[in-house]
Amino acid sequence: MFNKSFFLFLFSHSWFCHFDDDNYVNIAALSRLLSSKDPSREWYLGKTSVSEPLQVMDHRKTSNKNKKKNPRRVVSFWFATGGAGVCLSRATVERAQREGLLVRENIN
Repeated sequence: MFNKSFFLFLFSHSWFCHFDDDNYVNIAALSRLLSSKDPSREWYLGKTSVSEPLQVMDHRKTSNKNKKKNPRRVVSFWFATGGAGVCLSRATVERAQREGLLVRENIN
């Protein structure tokens, strides 16, 4: 469902938020928080699932003509499950789409 909303509202909304149905959300405070952030920058607003960034090896192929693999390199990132709620900026969603994390074919 969250994937579908990204594609339906990507160009008309600056923020994408999801909250569990059993959570209270202070909309006025959330609105103030989101208006203080620039949605053209990558923002994940929510709780992370780990205490420090994860480090993994990047084995993706490059998009160059030679189709050579990238030299092995360590990529560091924060892992987050969303917990009770999360807000993503438009820039974050656009990056997820570029990285192949959001796939239009998965939308019914």
